[in-house]
Order: sequence, then C-alpha cells, then structure tokens
Amino acid sequence: MEFSEHRQIVIESSVAESELSKVSLSLKHAVDLKRVLSNLINNAIEAYSATQEQKVIVYLKGHSILVQDHGKGMSSDVSSKLFSPGASFGKEHSAQAGSGLGLYGAKKFMESIGGEILIESTPGLGTTMILDFSATGLLQR
Repeated sequence: MEFSEHRQIVIESSVAESELSKVSLSLKHAVDLKRVLSNLINNAIEAYSATQEQKVIVYLKGHSILVQDHGKGMSSDVSSKLFSPGASFGKEHSAQAGSGLGLYGAKKFMESIGGEILIESTPGLGTTMILDFSATGLLQR
C-alpha cells in the first residue's frame, strides 16, 4: 500500500548528498541500512492518527542518524520491549499489523556493525529513533 494514496505525509530530511558520501558502508550494509531507515520511517508514519499533521524528520546529529515523529509516542514500558522478536505497539487493531520483526532486525543490524539503536519517546509527544554509529567509524563527520 502506498501511504501517499491515503494521506498527505511530509518527510523532511536535512541530510545532504555531501553528508551521505561520508558514510562508509559495504553494499550489503548499505542495503541493510536502507531497510532499517525504511522501517523506521514507516513506523513513524504509523504513529500518527488520521487527524494529525503527519511529518517525519530524518537528520544527522554527530555520529547518528535520527528519525523523529510527533505522533502518539510511547511509555518506557512499551519502548523497552520493542527490540524483542514479535514485539509490536499500536498496530493490534490495524489492517497493517506487522510481524514485530522490524525493530528487532534494526537492532541486530546495528549490533553487527558495532553501533546501537536507541529510542527516546514521550507519550502524546512523539518518538525519536537514533541510529548511533559513534563506535563504528562508519559515519565520519
């Protein structure tokens, strides 16, 4: 399903082409990173209700890539479980319920390259997902 067919979504990125050239990844890791970012952006889009302005922001900060939304957010009880296989939040009654493997896969990818993935979230205010490359040497800034 194309999200753009059903609602207007703004994806804002402050990541310039010149910044992307500073990311040193093998082809396999580049494909994996694209999959991870796609999953994080889709999750951010799904965090919004149909009545909210839907905007996802992707940006670089230090040695990290951040994906931010101002959707429903989640408690630390929920966010602490999201990296487990099969874990899902807010999709229980959705026709687009996922397998709960996206964030688990993202965590495994980041660990495989020596990085980590973090969640900052506040119920009612939104979520920021952080792909931290600081220990990997892969994102040179």
